[in-house]
Amino acid sequence: MRRRIDAHVVMEKIIPRITEEYRKLYDIPEDHESMAVFSADCEDVMWLAVDDATKKAKIKVIQIETVYGGVDHS
Repeated sequence: MRRRIDAHVVMEKIIPRITEEYRKLYDIPEDHESMAVFSADCEDVMWLAVDDATKKAKIKVIQIETVYGGVDHS
């Protein structure tokens, strides 16, 4: 069975220059200069997108968290 799952980015923030506070908080290696933080209304689609991005671009996933509140609480 094939069905389309619509997913949307809820929040995104690109940080072009990582501060020392972020480096310590997330244990970011010195050779990384920037970072992004984002969330989506469908975690399954988001995880697939992150996995695909790591294979196609020079990026590294430092941390990923789930805060599942149910479909009505994305």
